[in-house]
Amino acid sequence: MSTPHCPAPERKLVVTEVHPAEPCALAEELADVLDRESRSHAQTRQALVDTTREMERLRQVELAARAVLRVTDTPITFEQEEARQQEMCESLADLRGAFARLTEVSRG
Repeated sequence: MSTPHCPAPERKLVVTEVHPAEPCALAEELADVLDRESRSHAQTRQALVDTTREMERLRQVELAARAVLRVTDTPITFEQEEARQQEMCESLADLRGAFARLTEVSRG
């Protein structure tokens, strides 16, 4: 089976005069725009990374603070009070450590 030959559609090439410096100027402008966009993208990415790290540090402080609050319930016996007091000291030490890391990173 043979397929009938279809002639290609006629194409017209339109040539306009372009100043030789114009394409270079357009290319430079495009390069500048792409460079600005690239820098903006990199800054946005870094801001997201920094924000994610900060959120993780704050989450650690929150968890440590919740641990402190959890052990402040009213104890029923002296043994429970002593155990909770020890647990609170440990939780407060964790909270201080998490807060110290947070402020250390914020200063740096």
